[in-house]
Amino acid sequence: MMKTNTSNAHTISPKPLTTKGRILEAARILFNQHGTDEISTRQIATELGISHGNLCYHFPRKEDIIEALYKQLAEAMNAQVLALQAVPEKEPTQKPKHSSTKKTHSSVAPENHASITLQGLLAGTMSSFEVLYQYKFLMLDFVSVMRKLPSVRAHYTDLVRLRKQQFTALREQCVREGWMKAETASQFDETLNEAMFIVGDFWMASAEILYEGEESKKIPYYAKVMEAFIVPLLTEKGLRELAALTPAEAA
Repeated sequence: MMKTNTSNAHTISPKPLTTKGRILEAARILFNQHGTDEISTRQIATELGISHGNLCYHFPRKEDIIEALYKQLAEAMNAQVLALQAVPEKEPTQKPKHSSTKKTHSSVAPENHASITLQGLLAGTMSSFEVLYQYKFLMLDFVSVMRKLPSVRAHYTDLVRLRKQQFTALREQCVREGWMKAETASQFDETLNEAMFIVGDFWMASAEILYEGEESKKIPYYAKVMEAFIVPLLTEKGLRELAALTPAEAA
């Protein structure tokens, strides 16, 4: 029997789970440890101590489990964006083409712009990377998952378009707060969005192959890589705030 390593399980919910929830949680852990190709629905059922038929009642195919976990991640990342926006969830200004994606999209920008600090933005980056790491199998098996599950690929494509709008709106807030340069942020808006998405969605491939540091420092290290995109955009006010947040490195 393939047993999970509970010390690295990254358990998400402390609440008692339903059978369906237990299946998703066990699958998430096994996929993270071994990859989607190496794990079958029978292995997930065995891990949980339930019959294969019971598992298939909830999820007839392994692909159904993967898609459900992808949707969990999308919802968790929506919560991260909404926390930065500090406003209630609402429909995006541009609705996605696929109606099935409606529930996992969040607003583009707040109606009443909330104050956003550099400290809050960096903390949000760290928190988002922690969420992504809980579903690292999706990032490591990204191309394979997208090829096998067209519905996930369609949802992700729409979600990226929305996220780029949201990130542009967040940068506009940062400019209004006076710690990000307006002209630089505008000049490189599209390429900056693209670069940030490449790092944000695919840093785990680098972490899996090249990272040689301590496990506990892995996420902070790659969050720092993302921070490097922000530094050239900072005003003098922003640079002072960054120095205050990292006095040892600024010295």
